[in-house]
Amino acid sequence: MSEITTNNKNVRDDEIDLLDLFRRMGRTLSKWATAIGTAFLISIIFLLKRWLPLGLSVALGVGAAYIFKTTSPSSYTSDLILRTNAATTDEMISHLNRLHTYSVEHNHELLATLLALDLKEIENIDDISAFWVIDNGNDGIPDFVDFDIKQDVYDTINIRMRDRLNVRVRTTSPLKLTNVKDGIIKFINDDQLFQQRNLVRLRQNQEMLVRLNYDILQLD
Repeated sequence: MSEITTNNKNVRDDEIDLLDLFRRMGRTLSKWATAIGTAFLISIIFLLKRWLPLGLSVALGVGAAYIFKTTSPSSYTSDLILRTNAATTDEMISHLNRLHTYSVEHNHELLATLLALDLKEIENIDDISAFWVIDNGNDGIPDFVDFDIKQDVYDTINIRMRDRLNVRVRTTSPLKLTNVKDGIIKFINDDQLFQQRNLVRLRQNQEMLVRLNYDILQLD
């Protein structure tokens, strides 16, 4: 008989504890709701009291953003991926970054001569720079371009690709990008050392092709 009484008492105590838990949760939620409501009312009162300086600040911010947007010159970027044959990638990047130096120095006359463009078109060019293309995992597939020039030469995961590079052109007129691309290709082709190397490469390829054709005829 005593065991039955004890079990009933435990059940009642458990029920009381559960009800007490719900009451505490209700009091906690009520406190949170009161705190949120109080903070909301304080914010509304603050905004009502300070509406004039706050409104002026917002108006000045919007006006400054609009003026900055309308007065700042537009800037466009275009990227050109080039594959190297006769020259190595580091030689090509070093050669093309001469255009970056002339752009920074605002040497428009020399740029116009090297790219065979009108001086008005050159004035729209902000920068021409060459960057390494990075192969993540050394699988032969380009993954990203090292625009920030932070890639470690000794990194064995992110490898500099040896057969291609990225040329980025930043200009204020997107309509002239085609002419700039043709000018960059001309600038590369005008280099005498690259031309000589390319002629040697083509001659070697032709000799190899003739040799392969001769070997195929011998097999027949």
